[in-house]
Amino acid sequence: MRLWTSLKTALQRSDLVLLLSLLGITTCVWVFVLVARLVTGHSTQHVDQQILLAMRQAGNPAKAVGPEWFQGGMRDITALGSPVVLVMVVLAAASWLWVRQQKHAFVLLLASTLGARLLNAFLKGLFARPRPDLELHLTPVSSLSFPSGHAMDSAAIYLTIAALLAQAVQSRAQRLYLLGLAASLSFMIGMSRVYLGVHYPSDVLAGWCAGLFWALLCWTVARHLQRKGAVEPAK
Repeated sequence: MRLWTSLKTALQRSDLVLLLSLLGITTCVWVFVLVARLVTGHSTQHVDQQILLAMRQAGNPAKAVGPEWFQGGMRDITALGSPVVLVMVVLAAASWLWVRQQKHAFVLLLASTLGARLLNAFLKGLFARPRPDLELHLTPVSSLSFPSGHAMDSAAIYLTIAALLAQAVQSRAQRLYLLGLAASLSFMIGMSRVYLGVHYPSDVLAGWCAGLFWALLCWTVARHLQRKGAVEPAK
């Protein structure tokens, strides 16, 4: 009887987690579609522009508010979402999974990373939104604007890594710390893109939604495969 009660409780908890994950995925898709419709209808342009200009000195849009060291710090933070840094982080996390002989999780991490990059490239080409005015740029950029690649990739990759690493710890506080750290990194990276004038706020919001959607989707798939024994459980 006690075994049955424990099993029932575990199943209920698992179903609740799956339900919350699906709810998160649905919410991310809904918000992204809403923002995309507003952007394509040019409904966000005025607000986006006003927020960008609020971070510039009056009468001199090429000069950001704040001291030089703060601008340098924003460039350092934005680099945490660059392709080079993200590749290094993914390789480090993937190596850790490989050493732990979690080979299916290793493949899942690489596949989710590649998928996030391809999805971002597809969305940028689909919407083809130009960057903010060149005089606002405080760091060089070359790709299209919507959605923000730094915001999307950092959310997708850091949260996916955090979710996989969280499976290796038993404490709920430690798991929350890993997920909170990943979310904080993505938030700071996204804000740095707006401060540096290379993305509109709506680009970053859409990037966060798309990145979180992808992370939740990969995490849900991983849990499903783990329950079926196709992905190694946490050791």
